[in-house]
Amino acid sequence: MVENIAIVGLCREQAYEVGKILADELEMHFFDCIELFEFDNIPRDLTTMLKEYGERYYRAKEKGMLKYVGGFNNTVINLEAGMCKKENFKTIKKTCLLVYLHVPASMVKKKLATATYKSKEEKKFFDVSEKKIQSRIAKYKANADIVVASAHGTALKIASDVVRQIKAFYNYQQS
Repeated sequence: MVENIAIVGLCREQAYEVGKILADELEMHFFDCIELFEFDNIPRDLTTMLKEYGERYYRAKEKGMLKYVGGFNNTVINLEAGMCKKENFKTIKKTCLLVYLHVPASMVKKKLATATYKSKEEKKFFDVSEKKIQSRIAKYKANADIVVASAHGTALKIASDVVRQIKAFYNYQQS
């Protein structure tokens, strides 16, 4: 079995909750990648980070973060949803089973449209077209080892589906 499980979803809060439950269920550690920004005394608040450092800095930190988490063992890692570049997928898949929690692009866009933002930088960061969201979804589906529908249901139910699919994945890999 792979050393780590990387979980990603366009609904970050859901991926966080499912990841925590999954780590508990599989007796693994849990790590949320947003915590890495605290190591450099970077504010955890996205608004402040974008205002003071900009999105380019955020994306560079995100890339370094992927290499860092590759050194973990026996950990469920909650990734940032923006990491869908080809080289990022290669980096994370070296040491992780990649699980994507899928929701339709229309649901993501609707959630973003009704969200409240703390600043114009934060609004710009999240204000993406449905076409861009669909592109991200296609990349996640193409690169994930496991895709779990997560539009409906509790975090507990979704985590249970993930565990079931992980077991099926490894049984398939062994045959």
